[in-house]
Amino acid sequence: MANRINKIISTKANTLYAMKNLIKKASIEEMYILRVEDFWRNKNQVCTEIMEKFGGCRIVVRSSSTQEDCMKSSNAGHYKSVLNVNATNEKDVKNALITVLSSYEENAFNKNEILVQPMLFNVISSGVVFSCDIDTLSPYYIVNYDKSSDTCSVTDGRG
Repeated sequence: MANRINKIISTKANTLYAMKNLIKKASIEEMYILRVEDFWRNKNQVCTEIMEKFGGCRIVVRSSSTQEDCMKSSNAGHYKSVLNVNATNEKDVKNALITVLSSYEENAFNKNEILVQPMLFNVISSGVVFSCDIDTLSPYYIVNYDKSSDTCSVTDGRG
């Protein structure tokens, strides 16, 4: 079982991708998963792909580091995400990608990813689920949520 879980839980992007077809009572927004090395190899092509996939809407450019949301640590709020990016503007898309990339540590730089998704509006509740108590490591499911429209209040490590 641990091996199966380790294959699902690797980065934020890969975890969401693996869960996309497993969950039945919720949905995961459309995703563009970008490997850091692919961005540096061809920035313009990456921006074009993102603009084609999400053109006409606002996007969120999210960190998806190997050092966050993993079995060993959460690191919530440690890396940057950029909200409300205009997906029709190449400069805005490129700047958001570079902002997220610049928040990663140098030693794991090329192993990291970036997750791009549509920006959600009119949110009524958001949160995170933990598979153990973060203080005692006891095996309980813990749900932290906020009933406001602030999608970052729980997920960015502020509280």
